[in-house]
Amino acid sequence: MECSEKILCGTGELELDPNIVSEEAGKLYSELQTVVETHGEGVVESLVPTLVWVLEGLASCKFQLREKEEEAESEKAEREQLLERYQAEKALRKESQERYLELDDQIEQERRAIKGREKERERRERELERKAREQADQLVALEEQKANLSRELSTLRHTHNKVRHVRGAPTSL
Repeated sequence: MECSEKILCGTGELELDPNIVSEEAGKLYSELQTVVETHGEGVVESLVPTLVWVLEGLASCKFQLREKEEEAESEKAEREQLLERYQAEKALRKESQERYLELDDQIEQERRAIKGREKERERRERELERKAREQADQLVALEEQKANLSRELSTLRHTHNKVRHVRGAPTSL
């Protein structure tokens, strides 16, 4: 047998196409015929079923190997899809977490601003209450002053009327 054939020499990938298997089986048959002619039929009689079995086994193994490779490719593609989906979900989670932190910061800033406005409102309220008390106190003081001035005016009128009565002069106030 010549070693120039890749399939028989083992120098390269073994492709077991049914046509190649049939062709190689034909070559083996020719070689076996040569052996039968040279050494007799008994020498190869037990070898033929084993060779057929080996060739069929190789074809079956190749078919199973192809199925496993296709299954592996399918699983690889599925794994890549899962990995892509995981990466996308991871990115979405990171994005939503960043958005949550931004919103949390905004809420905290708004809370601080509201507290600041509340303190300012309370300060203004106390200031207005103080001013209202001061004005109420001023109003009471003015009312007292008005009452005092009214009494004084009344006293002055009374005194004026006495003086006018005493002098007899017609002047009026």
